[in-house]
Amino acid sequence: MTLSHQAVMRIYGRAAEHQITAGKLAAAAGLSRVTLSNWKCQRATPMLEAYLAVEQALDKLISEKIKSRPPRSEADKKEMWDALLNYDEQTSE
Repeated sequence: MTLSHQAVMRIYGRAAEHQITAGKLAAAAGLSRVTLSNWKCQRATPMLEAYLAVEQALDKLISEKIKSRPPRSEADKKEMWDALLNYDEQTSE
């Protein structure tokens, strides 16, 4: 696996993690979905400018998704805080 392919796969992984489709990502970057698919399947190697455009588009899409999430309930916040405290206690033993 080449470095450029690793970078492309990292983008695909981040997009999947945030449930962003290749089509939406490509459109946000001003590219076609086929272009991204060709990168993924190693039928083409991304030019630096295009790769950076995809990275920036992905960052923006992720940021928009995070901002649009509904606020967490107080019960969820307490559960997360308790889990963090328990994790700290377990790792310090």
